[in-house]
Amino acid sequence: MEVYINSEPIEVGIDPEDTLAEVLGMIQSNFIEQGDIVTGILIDGRVVDPDILAEIKVKPSNEFEEVNLSVRPANKFAAEGLMTISVHLDNSIGLRKEVVDLLQQGSSQEAMVKLNEYVTFWAGLQSTLGSACRLVGVDISAMEVYDADGNDGQMVMDFVNSLSEQLVELKSALEAGDLVLLGDILEYEFGDLTDSWRDILQKLALQFDPEIEA
Repeated sequence: MEVYINSEPIEVGIDPEDTLAEVLGMIQSNFIEQGDIVTGILIDGRVVDPDILAEIKVKPSNEFEEVNLSVRPANKFAAEGLMTISVHLDNSIGLRKEVVDLLQQGSSQEAMVKLNEYVTFWAGLQSTLGSACRLVGVDISAMEVYDADGNDGQMVMDFVNSLSEQLVELKSALEAGDLVLLGDILEYEFGDLTDSWRDILQKLALQFDPEIEA
């Protein structure tokens, strides 16, 4: 089996009886530097997701012709994820306004569908933030965000907790059937929240990778 990292060939020294998992372990131990992570795997030209990999990694490596690992510095991969979701915040603005408009028009069923999309976005943001911090080995509970000059440190968890509180308010208004309050929370509180989170994510991305383009 031929082995590549970022499409560059490497010599691993594979025994025909080695399983795919053992080969991947050797690559991880001997060829991937500390601070780098595997971001994708191609086996015989096909993208392999974690579920498929779990099924085939016990097979002998001689059943495969080629494995190609995509490897990136963890800090850059994490920073790009944060920057990407900060851009998607702009899309969430339109979605939020659409929910508010539908509520004002009395189209509550359509509004609930869009609201679910909106809340799912924020849940995804929290998940991406947590994953990014884990990738770079940072404890999110102790993480601070700074301005471009390294000043005005603020605890990231303060912003996370504030977001969680706003989402709880949304849920309470929804459970109470108070659609007017629901619309007000979305229109007047989530606007500022969106601006704050865009700023936070971009600053954190720069802290993780000072070379990233904002």
